[in-house]
Amino acid sequence: MADTLNYKNNRDKRNVDSLQDIFDGSEYKRLISGGIISEHDFTYIFNTDGVQYLKGAKGSAWPLYIRLNELPPSLRQKYLFLAGVWVDSSEPVMNTFLEPFVNQANKLSSEGVSWKPDQREITSKFFPLCHCVDSKARYTLYNMSQSNSKNGGCTFCNIKGVQSGGTKYPVLPPCDDPEPVLRTTEMLEDQMIEAQQTGTVIEGVKGVSALMKLSHFSLMGGQGLDDLHACYEGCAKQHTNLLMRVKGQTNMKQTVEIVNSRLSNIRFPSKISRNVFDAKKRKSWKGSMWRTWLLFIGPVCLGRSYSPEVH
Repeated sequence: MADTLNYKNNRDKRNVDSLQDIFDGSEYKRLISGGIISEHDFTYIFNTDGVQYLKGAKGSAWPLYIRLNELPPSLRQKYLFLAGVWVDSSEPVMNTFLEPFVNQANKLSSEGVSWKPDQREITSKFFPLCHCVDSKARYTLYNMSQSNSKNGGCTFCNIKGVQSGGTKYPVLPPCDDPEPVLRTTEMLEDQMIEAQQTGTVIEGVKGVSALMKLSHFSLMGGQGLDDLHACYEGCAKQHTNLLMRVKGQTNMKQTVEIVNSRLSNIRFPSKISRNVFDAKKRKSWKGSMWRTWLLFIGPVCLGRSYSPEVH
């Protein structure tokens, strides 16, 4: 087990400047350079999202998972730790849900756990590196209004938006508004405290977040981008549907038949967990399937079906 947990030191890194794993990222390097992480310590990613626990159930369950980064990539998703779960007919009150996790996480990062990997007792501490949640959950984690709401704001910057048809859209340059400023952890924490004290929404911030008390965690550096909804289930899906309905080109039925014919001749590598199948049923494609379509096979399946102007 000790050898398995020592992946970060045993991995094959051929280019010292490459971003090959999470250990090469800025947040891990921040903890290393600050002398926070020692040789026997561990880091983790935490995640939460709503799942339907019973077919037809009115409520949902929100499990809170922890994934150890020091495990080999092939084992990280296999051996998840359940750190908490919220079950209710409504979405969790996130600060209430996160408070026990933050308390336990702070204890693990300060006191650690003693164990004997090679007949000698050592103490390993565990540090939160980042969270991996979708856009909707990220706003609740940070106690912010969603960017498409009236008083919403982006978790990454202070870009303003315009309300149209009940939906708020970001105003992209060129425009009269000043260029958006990227948020910093200090800026976000100040706004959280001010919003909590004044009872007002400040650039989308409604109040304090329980994650402010999570030791060694950076509110800004520790948040990841949600590529699932924006890129794969958003742009890739919409663009594909538009391409299959282009006027003056091969009709939609013929296009789908061409795509399916090409799909049937593709042999997917084992690394791809969900194979793309039947373009007629693309409404039921999962996010990982849209990712495979966008990054690998979409251009091949749609190639030569449209004029250069359409492409």
